[in-house]
Amino acid sequence: MLKKIILSLVVVVAIVLIFRYLPQNQSIISPETTPGQKYVDTDSNFSYTCPTDWSLLTNLNYDGQVKTSECTKIYSGQISFDDGASIVIGFVPQTVADTVQVAGENFSDIILNDVKGQENVQVYSNNNFVGWYSLKNPQHTFQLIARLPATGGYYEIQALAMGDTKTDQEYKQMIDAIVATFQSEK
Repeated sequence: MLKKIILSLVVVVAIVLIFRYLPQNQSIISPETTPGQKYVDTDSNFSYTCPTDWSLLTNLNYDGQVKTSECTKIYSGQISFDDGASIVIGFVPQTVADTVQVAGENFSDIILNDVKGQENVQVYSNNNFVGWYSLKNPQHTFQLIARLPATGGYYEIQALAMGDTKTDQEYKQMIDAIVATFQSEK
């Protein structure tokens, strides 16, 4: 078990170093060339582009203490989606991450471990975000949590996709394209 943990940490560090020091691939979608709706959060100093045909909403998370942006595409379903994708982005102050608890456990740990505990889990790295994602399994088609350290906390991305309209890889590519447009000033 300890060997797996150490191996996972080595892989994460290696991926971060590779992405940090390799020249950026110019074929990656950039914020300037991505068509869509630009979301700008002036309080938390970040922006990203949500595709034009997706819904762009704001919400609260972490017991109402963190304002988040939600970029969602529903292919079928009414109240919630049966088939679609959703990506939630926000800045989580470290004080909030350290204090918001559910049943005596930090909420930030619960949501991270929820993805890490999934079948088919893999290390995720994109646009300086590092985390975990899980491909097609009984609970969903694609699930992701990734974080980017910043002054006073971290930016967090949570994504979930389910259904048969797209494959797990197609959903991952759509989410990756949105994550690639993220910009911050912290």
